[in-house]
Amino acid sequence: MSRDYLIYSYAIIKCNFRFPENIKYLPIPIYVDKTSIVYPLEGEGSVLTSSEYLLAKAQDCNFEIDEIYTIPFFEKNKSETVSDYLYPFKEIISEIQSKKKKHLKDTIANLMYKEIGNSIYGSVVYGMSDKKKYDNKSGKTIRMQAHFLMNSMFVIPWALLVL
Repeated sequence: MSRDYLIYSYAIIKCNFRFPENIKYLPIPIYVDKTSIVYPLEGEGSVLTSSEYLLAKAQDCNFEIDEIYTIPFFEKNKSETVSDYLYPFKEIISEIQSKKKKHLKDTIANLMYKEIGNSIYGSVVYGMSDKKKYDNKSGKTIRMQAHFLMNSMFVIPWALLVL
């Protein structure tokens, strides 16, 4: 599979991997238990996303791939463009950005449109990272649950385009 195919699809890859000894920042997280994550030089039977695979491959990681499952974001023979699939909020974000630019930086109106744009993206990724937050109602720190708009398939292509 090509890099472009992996970028324009959602992929799950079951594999064994081994990094060279000189890699400083390892990109593949392995969950030891519910609260502990390690980033080992090698692993067996690991399940990776396409972004983890591409980053590890760029760091000269060796793979023994057992299984790959992909969900393409688009079919080439359809009339939609790649952009329609990669940027589903492009139209509304462009509109919000144009309204934001009509106001001077750091004014209330400018900051309001900035917050609206950030909230759209934030709702899509909310709860993906398994972070904790303080809950005022219970007075405790709790794990963030996914927002009803959360969808990793929208986030992954944007992240991969910078690789």
